[in-house]
Amino acid sequence: MSDNGIRSFFDERRDEVIQYLALMREIDQSRQQGAGSSVEGQIAITPLQQHILYANVFVQLYNLVEATITRCLEALQAAADGYRPNELTTPVLREWVRFKARTHSDRAYDKRLDAAVSLTDHLIGGLSVGDFKIEAGGGGNWDDREIEKVARRIGCDLDVDRAVQELAKRRILDDLGALQMVKELRNRLAHGLMSFGECGADYAVSDVEGISDAVLGYLDAVVTSFVDYLDESRFAESPQAVRAE
Repeated sequence: MSDNGIRSFFDERRDEVIQYLALMREIDQSRQQGAGSSVEGQIAITPLQQHILYANVFVQLYNLVEATITRCLEALQAAADGYRPNELTTPVLREWVRFKARTHSDRAYDKRLDAAVSLTDHLIGGLSVGDFKIEAGGGGNWDDREIEKVARRIGCDLDVDRAVQELAKRRILDDLGALQMVKELRNRLAHGLMSFGECGADYAVSDVEGISDAVLGYLDAVVTSFVDYLDESRFAESPQAVRAE
């Protein structure tokens, strides 16, 4: 079954994080073995540089969270294209109407009327939903709560193993779980509220690996859930729904 590239995209980006973590582990081991703070006898790594490397993992993880959810929603939009509105489940139909009628934006009355007329013409003409965008929000603020919220909105049941769920939601920093912590640290870095050196100073490589495992494990389960949701056409009222020509 095709997953519209979601799985391959996620696996590739996850492997990049894993490779980065492996590099950090090698650097850490080299320093612990008293190798003159050098890697392969060529580059001297200072503690500050190590801290910067650690902080970069949080940026990588957050970018992967946001990019993965964006890919999942884009895949849903592509899969729904070709179905008629009445063939979609109520949650996805609501997202289509929200986009088509611009119900979520402040507009002048004439623009709202134009959107309503366009929606009416679309329905009367029996047209397929066509290209549309799910206004998911969450930009700069994606974490497990936002992911679960948007999944509920489109009717996608997330099948996350209990152990994976507990690891992702275990409180780490300021009563935040792993994904919430990654979001918070990434935002602090993006807004200049802390330096990369400051961000990574409080963590050992084992801490960063543990946080990464929690985030990657949770995202892996989310990706599997979305792939199943799309492959089984759960966005349609009936798996046998006939796509519009």
